[in-house]
Amino acid sequence: MRRILLFALVLLPSLSPAQTTATFQNAPNGFGYTGGQDTDLSAKLPNTNLSTASGVGIGRVSNFVNRPLFRFDLSSIARAYSSITQIQFTLTEVQPPAGADTLLLHEVDALNSNWIETSATWNTKDGTNAWDGGVGLGASGYGSVLDSESYTSSTTSITFTITGPAATNLVNDFTSASNPGFVITSLNETTGNNNFYFETGTLDSGSSKPKLSITYVPAPEPAATGLLIGGLAAVGLRRRRREVGRGTGGYL
Repeated sequence: MRRILLFALVLLPSLSPAQTTATFQNAPNGFGYTGGQDTDLSAKLPNTNLSTASGVGIGRVSNFVNRPLFRFDLSSIARAYSSITQIQFTLTEVQPPAGADTLLLHEVDALNSNWIETSATWNTKDGTNAWDGGVGLGASGYGSVLDSESYTSSTTSITFTITGPAATNLVNDFTSASNPGFVITSLNETTGNNNFYFETGTLDSGSSKPKLSITYVPAPEPAATGLLIGGLAAVGLRRRRREVGRGTGGYL
């Protein structure tokens, strides 16, 4: 048994690789990764798609609410991880913010997962069909708060961080066929004038586009797993033969 355990321990390092980080951000001028999508939902322009606007707004301005949507194609890591350690989602401001507030990151509800970047509006998720939960996703068209971050006049970017089981569950959803994406709301959407504008994935500057970084533990390679199982089986069989040999007075 000790030999079996020793053999397993020798192979374990190859089955427990170090964590790695994958970053998803639209490349400048469309040369490279282009799997990031975003658009803004504006109560002021309820029937207008804003996917080509120069920035996405969050919060309340002139008595109207803005809520942006974001989504990333994560197919490249769909079967590459065994668990997710951390997710970080970073936005860079377009202009100094008006006021200060707390911004809340949510996962879009699965029933709204078929929103279309180039046709979604405040009133509809695809130019025709209403959002589950009501206009602008309502109060129930998205999940609970994944992370909250304060934003003030001295802040030039904001990074949301998600860890633990919630991070793994989120990436599982984002690598599925539905991929609902994120929505950001403002803590104060009923009073005041607190509006924040951030860069979108359509701008040429790669360093300022929305960025998603995922730190994960890679899934074991099938060959390494097979080696461990085969090795343990071989050692166990050898041990069994020795026990049988002792029992019959012979040696194998």
